[in-house]
Amino acid sequence: MNTDALAQSLTAHEPDAGLWEHLEIPALSRTGLIDALTGTEKLLAHIQALQHRILATLAATRTDDPLDCTEEEISAAVRWPPTTTRNRLDDAETLATQFPETLALMSAGHVTWPQANALLEITAGLDPHAARAAQARVLPRLPQQTTAATRKALHRAVLAIDPHAAHKRHTSETKKRRVVLYPEPDGMATLALYAPAQTGAAVMAALDRHAKPRTRGDQRTLDQRRADTLAQLVLASVGVQPGGTTHTAPQIPALVHVVVGIDTLLGSDEEPAQLRGHGPITAAQARQIAYTRNATWRRLLTAPNGQLLHVDPRTYRPTASVERLVRLRDQHCTFPVCAMPAARCDCEDGRGTARRGLTRAATDALAVFSRNRRPRRVAPCPTRSAGRL
Repeated sequence: MNTDALAQSLTAHEPDAGLWEHLEIPALSRTGLIDALTGTEKLLAHIQALQHRILATLAATRTDDPLDCTEEEISAAVRWPPTTTRNRLDDAETLATQFPETLALMSAGHVTWPQANALLEITAGLDPHAARAAQARVLPRLPQQTTAATRKALHRAVLAIDPHAAHKRHTSETKKRRVVLYPEPDGMATLALYAPAQTGAAVMAALDRHAKPRTRGDQRTLDQRRADTLAQLVLASVGVQPGGTTHTAPQIPALVHVVVGIDTLLGSDEEPAQLRGHGPITAAQARQIAYTRNATWRRLLTAPNGQLLHVDPRTYRPTASVERLVRLRDQHCTFPVCAMPAARCDCEDGRGTARRGLTRAATDALAVFSRNRRPRRVAPCPTRSAGRL
């Protein structure tokens, strides 16, 4: 059996951990369970090292050719987001070429992936020679350290090797400062600020100054008061006054876009609504947003099959109503594993151009694509789709 056939066979069969599969876990004593847990941790590190060797080999096959599909093929095959694929390829290539000793310890089960990942992160601002010197200073102690201890040792090593490295990395990371919104389950979201440490500390201190004083009858925790205070301060700066009381979470007017059926708004149906840039939310949450003071409604009439009831066939580009329908229908970029919200995508047909003469049939050919995933006029990669997925 050749190598490719062996890889295909291993992938086609159910995963097998060898002798570990015959371990009778309920029959183990407490000591046996701890030993088994230690062994599986080593096995996991070994498998992760093997995966990084595979990724490093794939990374070496990438070219500057615009038609190179290495990253797209990996994303489609293992269902990783494009950014995750790119980062994991880069990490694996660096680990295999710059830190082979750490990768060997991972393969032997002596070093975990979080420790190796800490090595990659903390030495990212160093030149290869300095990075290897930092590894040499911590490598003997890695098998006995926790991930937190490894990170502290690496920071000390970097400062000892190049006192200016921390400043270089800080300057580089400062350029990446941002605020990101992460959708969470149950109609919630996380708003994250990535900024210099002093900025984060100052923001937290300002929040505490507002949130720590508690009025009589206020049953909110400090975390809840911080969250409510941050929302109130930011929204008030643009002239939005949240409803609700000081003892409850603020009711935010509809600065957000929610797609909800009329039956749900009237309370005769409990179908979930769609919050743009987030995903499904409950019917009750949609009604709370819709009926908040100063909320604005926009009526969108569609046929039972989801098509607009009226579209001008002579339009050169999609009308605002058609484009709105396509974005609401697709919700996100139609390229596999790309989660870019439709509001930040281009509305195009499968050839990368806006359709002329939009009829109901032509509307079906429209889809949304993020800028780095939009169809090209050249021959597409096998993993790309030429139309709506």
